[in-house]
Amino acid sequence: MKHPKRMVGTIRLVVLLLFPLSLLAQNEPLKLFTSCNCDKNYIRQELNFTSHVRDKALANVTLFVYDIINGSGGRTYKLEFEGYGHYEGIS
Repeated sequence: MKHPKRMVGTIRLVVLLLFPLSLLAQNEPLKLFTSCNCDKNYIRQELNFTSHVRDKALANVTLFVYDIINGSGGRTYKLEFEGYGHYEGIS
């Protein structure tokens, strides 16, 4: 998959809107696990305000990215977030 800047921009916006600014001001950044069939290194590079973990058990939030091919040949990206601990149930 190419590096869709629009998708990364959308992920940034959603992550920022999901979590109150007071949580972002803490010393420890959000621990994010990304589950997708995409270039995870690119996402890690572009989402530099989170701490990316390779083990889902260490994450505060799991990001699921679904790449759906439309009938007309276009693509739709569906983002789902699953929070754990303090972040559980935030929508």
